[in-house]
Amino acid sequence: MQVHPGPGNSPDELDKGGVAERRGSFSERMSGSFRRISHQLTVSLTGLKQNYLTFATLALYFGAGLSIVDLLCDFAMVREYILEGKQGYANATIATILTSLIGQMVVVAIQNSKMKKRVQLREMMFVVLLVKPGIDAYRVASGSKQRPGSKVTPHNEFIYIRAIELFTECIPGTVIQAMAIVGGQDSLVAVASLTSSIVTAALISASISVEKDVDKKCREDSPLFYGLLPLESKVKTVALCFLIMLLAMCQLASKAFACALCNVESSFILVAYLGADIAFAIIYKVALRDFMYWIPIDDVSVSFIMSFVERVAMKVVLDFTGMLQARHPYEYGGGYFSMTVLTTPIVCLYFGSRYLTYVEDEEVQGATFSSELVYGAIGGMAVLQIITLASILCLVPSNMRSTFTSFQTGSTFICDRFHATETDKEKMSIFGDNKVLWAPVVEEVRQWLNDGLLVWMEEEPDWFDEFTRSSVPDWLVDDEETLKKLRAAESE
Repeated sequence: MQVHPGPGNSPDELDKGGVAERRGSFSERMSGSFRRISHQLTVSLTGLKQNYLTFATLALYFGAGLSIVDLLCDFAMVREYILEGKQGYANATIATILTSLIGQMVVVAIQNSKMKKRVQLREMMFVVLLVKPGIDAYRVASGSKQRPGSKVTPHNEFIYIRAIELFTECIPGTVIQAMAIVGGQDSLVAVASLTSSIVTAALISASISVEKDVDKKCREDSPLFYGLLPLESKVKTVALCFLIMLLAMCQLASKAFACALCNVESSFILVAYLGADIAFAIIYKVALRDFMYWIPIDDVSVSFIMSFVERVAMKVVLDFTGMLQARHPYEYGGGYFSMTVLTTPIVCLYFGSRYLTYVEDEEVQGATFSSELVYGAIGGMAVLQIITLASILCLVPSNMRSTFTSFQTGSTFICDRFHATETDKEKMSIFGDNKVLWAPVVEEVRQWLNDGLLVWMEEEPDWFDEFTRSSVPDWLVDDEETLKKLRAAESE
């Protein structure tokens, strides 16, 4: 007899249920594992919620404020570049700022495409006035729910806005400042600004991974991936947060320095390397039939363009900051993540070697870096980076280590999650994913939906709210009368 986790179940009863389930089919064992994990997670998060609420809220506002401060620092560096006659660096920095604002507007446009015009205009103005990070932080901290018609939750929108900022502004800005310093602008202001950019970018990268991992809904929906931070141990949690940020700092500092050294020899070589690396990543995703991104967008062409931009953006963010969220099957997977983090030091050392050979052969005039400094800086960062990654693997729960080596795709992740979950509320989350990714189980989804739709409309469970009803695709409802009732209830 299977024992379902509930308030009255003891650990012994759960263990007995687990033994019985292990004698059943594979799907039963998966379902049993999922239920036990979810039960234990609910108990843990309920007890720890109050301890981390204040910290999480402060972290949200601090991260948003830091993004705004970093943007103001970019404007200050533009002024310094212009005063020193380095118009090229100034123009490049301005381009990154404008690209960031445009990227944020695109995210806002997609998120609010089904909203009223005044809502779209208001959200656009938040971006133009540079207050979007603060507004999003307030929405997340206050627990705002996803509005009907919006593509993702306020939390995910906040994360995407910061990811766009990281991809279009923070990382390029750090590389530009590194190039300026390697080119001879080694003033105290320039070094301080570069350090600030590295810390800011690393903090944004780390905070995205940490926030997704500790999010209650993420842990409930995907307990086999989220749960990297053992919240029951404050010491381990704080240590892991520090290590995740340190990994991002090491990766960004060494990669930006290596790119700046490569640029001294030839900007063409640098662009060719970055382009080839991105092209390989895109081909890798296409070969796995995992190119399309998970966000549900009805227009195929828009979905394709959005998927391409996201794949490129996440590739750059992974390459330069080692973001742990890139381990997710929705992104590049654990195997590709680990390969990237471990090969980055090799690439950086190669660029450093090319730089030293070039300045010696060409007898480059002006400020150059010695071999001791180049190999010491890049080599030191490489050693620290590998030690940091090893420390993370030692501290995370043992069942999470496989997420660093997994090559599971987004499609299989979604399909496996649908099979592993038992409640209708949990299964309903599949409509929050791109239909291309759950095409292998579309008939199962159709059967399950049509079997339960009338029951849910009659019983009106709490989870079957306006937003949930609006997420049900019309083309999956077989009976026209049922569809009319569904949409009529939605409009009430």
